[in-house]
Amino acid sequence: VATTEVFTHLLESLIYNNLETKIKPMKVSAAAISACLEKFKQSPKVMCKNYELLVISCCLMQLMDSISQNQKMERLIGLEKILVQALTTNAGPSPFSIILQTLKEDLMKSEEQRQLKLIDYVILLVHIYSLAGNDVFYGKEEKERTHKLIGKEILNDSSFTNSLREEMKTLGYSLEIEHALDIIYQKLDLLLSYKRRYKYLNSLIVHGYDEQPNYRQSLLKQIFDLFKRHGSSGSSSPSLSSRLSSATNVSTTQQEQLMHDIEHIPFDGFTDFFKSAARGFFGDTKPNLTSNDYSTIVIFIVGGVTSHEIQLVHEYSQQIRKQIIIGSSGIMKPEDVLSILLK
Repeated sequence: VATTEVFTHLLESLIYNNLETKIKPMKVSAAAISACLEKFKQSPKVMCKNYELLVISCCLMQLMDSISQNQKMERLIGLEKILVQALTTNAGPSPFSIILQTLKEDLMKSEEQRQLKLIDYVILLVHIYSLAGNDVFYGKEEKERTHKLIGKEILNDSSFTNSLREEMKTLGYSLEIEHALDIIYQKLDLLLSYKRRYKYLNSLIVHGYDEQPNYRQSLLKQIFDLFKRHGSSGSSSPSLSSRLSSATNVSTTQQEQLMHDIEHIPFDGFTDFFKSAARGFFGDTKPNLTSNDYSTIVIFIVGGVTSHEIQLVHEYSQQIRKQIIIGSSGIMKPEDVLSILLK
């Protein structure tokens, strides 16, 4: 009720101050409030006179937008869990067909009623393909049906920016977009081939058990968990490898796999840090996993870091009570993934 009252007062103020003459019936939403607030910019004097109403309206708009974003995140998280489960079972629909069916159902609704935008589905499609490659669809026909539907909708969807449209080479033909999606898959296949070289950390899907279903876990989270279990115990052992050897729950094969996957470079001061980093990147031999006797961890994430990864690093730093310096080329948003893959 309070939401409707604030919106009504906002519309009445627009009419009273001759900033709007025709008011069409509209549903109260963050976008509708934002459109009204834009019209107040025409008259600074009116803005000052209605200062309190505008402040309340701004707060209401941000609150409604926050609720909408939370609902969107819950929907995406729920969809991701369903897709991960579909990846690990042979029965039931494929992840591609689940995305396709959900998208079709959303397209039948009006744009205001949709929780997810088309770009969310494209990012979800790229995300699930990055986890399992061609296993996400049952055949070429299913893949083509998804591409045609998405290719057609991208041409008319406002959630795709002009720069992203240009990168996807959308010249008015959905075939161009389908070709762009194929380019994305080729690059993801290349990344998958590198990921398969890992012995232990070669999958982002963690297989659960009866009470715990399968779930996705990022590579950074898996590495942190390994160090928490075996590398931060405060033991006086000289190296992480020796602690892994003494751990009863880690087999000899797993120890060898972990030694193959993780490169951990010790350094003393920043001059030694750059020398050690150069040896790590360009040297022929792998550095040994060092002891727990360190005060600072330096992590560099190639290609960009997400806000979730920054939060993960911050939480891990508090848990182990050590300073962590994180470096990267920039902070990434979900839509930046498409731009990077298309370059």
